[in-house]
Amino acid sequence: MLGDLARPGDWWGPFRRKRGKSSALSYLLFFSLVSGCRSEEPIGPDVVARIGGAEVRYGEFERSVARTVGDDEGVLASDVLSRLFDQFVDEELLARLAAERGLQAASRRGAADALLREALARPVGEHEVGRYYAAHRGEFSRPERVRLRQILVEDRAAAERARAEVVGGADFAAVARRVSRDPSAPRGGLQGELSRRDLPASFAAAIFGLAEGEVSAIVPADYGFHLF
Repeated sequence: MLGDLARPGDWWGPFRRKRGKSSALSYLLFFSLVSGCRSEEPIGPDVVARIGGAEVRYGEFERSVARTVGDDEGVLASDVLSRLFDQFVDEELLARLAAERGLQAASRRGAADALLREALARPVGEHEVGRYYAAHRGEFSRPERVRLRQILVEDRAAAERARAEVVGGADFAAVARRVSRDPSAPRGGLQGELSRRDLPASFAAAIFGLAEGEVSAIVPADYGFHLF
C-alpha cells in the first residue's frame, strides 16, 4: 500500500516560519525527502513524499505545522521539525488507511480513532493472539531482575562488622536500618527490583553472581562500602 518515503534529516537547521510566506525549509524538505524517492515519474518541486502513488506536498506539511504550533512568527529547531514531520506522516498514513477502508473521519487525527473503533469491533481469536505474540515475543519479555537490599557504610571496618553480623544470623534489614547511611536504610536497605542495566557494571557483576539470600563480599565505591 505504501510507496517510497524518505525522512527529513537532522541537519536542516532552524526554520523561520512567517504567516503567508514560504520558507527555506520547502527546498530543504524537497531535497532531503524527494531525492530519496525511487520513482520513475517526475516529481513536483513541492512534493515531500509519495504514499501509495499519491503525492504529499509541502504546503500540507506547512499547514499541519501551523495547526500544531500556531501561526505566530517563530523559530523551530531541526529536532522539533523532525518530530512534527513524523507526526504529520503518521497522520497522513492513518487518514489514507481509514479512507481505503471506507471509514468516516472528520480530520486526519480522527482517522486513528476511527481505525481503533473498527479494530475493537472485530473479535480477535486465540489463533490470532498467539500469532501476534509469536511475532512480537521480544516486546513481552523482561530482563532478569533481582529484589535487592543494600547496606552502605563509610569505612571498611564498619562494613566488615555489619557483614559479620548478617553472616552470623542477624537480619539484613535490621542491620541496614541500624548502620546503613543510604537513604533506603529506613526501609531495611530495600532497593526494589533491578535489572543489570539499572546498576553500575561493577555492582551488577557482584549482585547477579549471588544466590538468593546470599550476602555479597564487601564492594568498595568512591563514597563508601556496600553489602548486597
